[in-house]
Amino acid sequence: MIEAWGPTAAACYEEAVGALVDVFADTRDVQGGATEPFEVGPGRPDDLLVLLLEDVLLAADARGHVPIAAAVDVRGDHLVGTFTTVALEELDVIGAMPKGVSYSDLEFGPTESGWRCRATVDV
Repeated sequence: MIEAWGPTAAACYEEAVGALVDVFADTRDVQGGATEPFEVGPGRPDDLLVLLLEDVLLAADARGHVPIAAAVDVRGDHLVGTFTTVALEELDVIGAMPKGVSYSDLEFGPTESGWRCRATVDV
């Protein structure tokens, strides 16, 4: 289970990307990286969370590029933006890479102080 918070929906999505990567890699000492554009959607906000996190896993698993940061823009029922990525071999791998994101216990929505999300990842 990962959880993230942010003052805006976009910031919450960005934090969720970091929370997912923290499951399997230590990115604290990583500097630099390449910029890769992404777009996911259409979908409701919670669906967009799943699509975004699955895009992170696809980048890591299929291309060997791990998103260490994200810049997200919410455009209606789509998310667009960029990932800052580094090669998987440049990271300290600390756990198994998740294979997917479950819709079980999925949450994404506003709170009194901002936005909160939660997702279950399958390892």
